[in-house]
Amino acid sequence: MNDKIKKKIARGKSSARIMALQALYQQDVSGELEDNDAGILSGKIADLYADNKELELPGKADQKLLQKLIEGTCKKKAELDNHIAEHLIGGWDLERLGATLRGILRLGVYEIKFSETPIKVIIKEYINLADEFVGEKEAKFVNGILDKIAHQIRNG
Repeated sequence: MNDKIKKKIARGKSSARIMALQALYQQDVSGELEDNDAGILSGKIADLYADNKELELPGKADQKLLQKLIEGTCKKKAELDNHIAEHLIGGWDLERLGATLRGILRLGVYEIKFSETPIKVIIKEYINLADEFVGEKEAKFVNGILDKIAHQIRNG
């Protein structure tokens, strides 16, 4: 596979992650949809991008990955939250984190636990999302949490 094709695939996966994050954020803050409404959530976020030409993505979203991320994260939310909560310190709990940060961590842990994507790729993608959507300080936080969870899940 040539480098041009690899970059196109990577951009499509990055776009799917962005859309999944926005879908989870929308679900979290609106409270409209239950965790088992992942199909509806996926459709709503696809419609948002279709209707709003100002929203830019790195490439055409990998629809298969998008669906997998939304459905999987919604179905496994309690399990993912338990992994994240184990690594929060200083009296912090998941509810104190913002909806965007919760979404980033849930998606990252889901991919670490249920995909075969290399850990370095997963962590880099979610650090980039955190840096873009919530800030550099939070990106470092995401790096630390996902790195610890990755070692726990994949090594032990």
